[in-house]
Amino acid sequence: MPGRPKPLMAGLALLALIAAACSSSPAGTGSPQASGSSGTEPTITVGIATAPDSLDPVQAASYESRVVLFNMCYALYTPTADNAVAPQLASALPVISNGGKTYTIHLRSGVKFNDGTPFTAAAVKTTLERDITDPVSAESAQLAAVRPSRSSTPRRWSWTCPSPTPR
Repeated sequence: MPGRPKPLMAGLALLALIAAACSSSPAGTGSPQASGSSGTEPTITVGIATAPDSLDPVQAASYESRVVLFNMCYALYTPTADNAVAPQLASALPVISNGGKTYTIHLRSGVKFNDGTPFTAAAVKTTLERDITDPVSAESAQLAAVRPSRSSTPRRWSWTCPSPTPR
């Protein structure tokens, strides 16, 4: 149907902003260094022309919000310089099965949220369910066809669509 967002692209866009991805540095990437901070807590100063509408990834709809969140949060996938999609918190690109209806994502191990809680498939599922059901979600309409599945392991999560997704 013309003009209708493709569920795969909507799903990957959501996964790029997913709140569960707001974690401390993934294993092997190092941690960002704050500049200009004299205390024990690092600070970040950002200058933008327009204020973000929200810093909640589920509710953020403006370009400014997405720019800030892109720089604050890690995502399952991230765009590369040549416009490809590369794993960030995921360990590889999704495995597509069931005739193009099921997508399975394997997650990196050793990743933790800022509070020390392990990043698991349950966190990804919870975040996606919130994105689908939150009344002010910026992504709920695009994700209406996505059905989060039960994760079979802490490092593997999948979702299904009612019909195959065009690639």
